[in-house]
Amino acid sequence: MLKINHDAPARGKAQNFLLTTKLFCGLCGSPMIGDGGTSHTGKAYAYYSCTKRKRGRSCKKESVPKDWIEDLVVGELVKIVHNDELIEQIADRVMEYQKREKDQSGLHALEIRQKENEKAISNMLAAIEAGIITPSTKTRLMELEADRADIEKGIAHELLAEPEFERDQIIYFLERFRSGDINDEAYRIMLVDTFLNSVYLYDDDHLVLVMNYSGENCKVDLKLVEGAVSGDGCKGSAFAPSSALKFWKRIDYWSVLFLRE
Repeated sequence: MLKINHDAPARGKAQNFLLTTKLFCGLCGSPMIGDGGTSHTGKAYAYYSCTKRKRGRSCKKESVPKDWIEDLVVGELVKIVHNDELIEQIADRVMEYQKREKDQSGLHALEIRQKENEKAISNMLAAIEAGIITPSTKTRLMELEADRADIEKGIAHELLAEPEFERDQIIYFLERFRSGDINDEAYRIMLVDTFLNSVYLYDDDHLVLVMNYSGENCKVDLKLVEGAVSGDGCKGSAFAPSSALKFWKRIDYWSVLFLRE
């Protein structure tokens, strides 16, 4: 995620647009891109505009000042990382996500095989202790022990590839973001790249912040966002809206958390 966003075209401009690839029009769902210009007095200004409207198509989304929307989004992300109750909820969702991923992974299948192998070896040893020995007993026991070694290697490999985190580790990781300076550009980029999947901005005084659970295959479109906010049974959790008074407009926002399928 860091590489994708830092390599995005607008990141290389003299004017750094923090929400490049993250900000979307709430009316049509199109990306909102950074742009700028100079007034007749020579004053430079920067803003985000809906790409569909810029191309002259049928979208009426207003452009918004760059500093206003960026400060608003960063301010709400800071509120999230300082909200103990929300951090607990995020940790719970991540643990659920981790368990679901594990249940669908090769590790889960190996752990089932390991239990079956241990049971077979235990039964074989019990039979030997009871004096039930045949010419194939030793061969079968050696096969089971070799299989056990292969299973243990496979489990070790899976654990290295997909480390499992404890809930306390997740909370500790999230709370580390509380110590940054909201005016520091590196801290602002880190907040946005880590937590923010996308922002959907409307003209009727509200926006939706969509938060990340996974850094890959985590595409959320306007239909999913509106479904989560309306409680329309999609795979997301919409938290109660919060009001923020920033600069020239009152914004009601929803934070929506999505788990990747």
